[in-house]
Amino acid sequence: MNEKLTISITNNFCWGCGEVISKGADKTYSHHHAIPLRLKPKRNIIIPVCDTCHLKINSEDSNGMIELLKSNMIKMRSLMRKYELVIRRLNIKEQFEKEAGK
Repeated sequence: MNEKLTISITNNFCWGCGEVISKGADKTYSHHHAIPLRLKPKRNIIIPVCDTCHLKINSEDSNGMIELLKSNMIKMRSLMRKYELVIRRLNIKEQFEKEAGK
């Protein structure tokens, strides 16, 4: 049973700001995935939001991704420094052994 279940909420208001969705409204409306698809959810929930809220939600999600990437970059830099230190020590050891063997 690998089918993905999709639940589509069809209320008549924006889940972000609570504004009532009506025909001929000034704002346009779209649908937002409650759980980002990049997380590969088993159940997909789609909620109605106005375009203003949709942009806000997506920008905050993007900021979250940026913060995640930053933290991973910091971890990678730390790991690279450790490897550089190990390589430097091995080079010093190798050079010392060559000089001792002369």
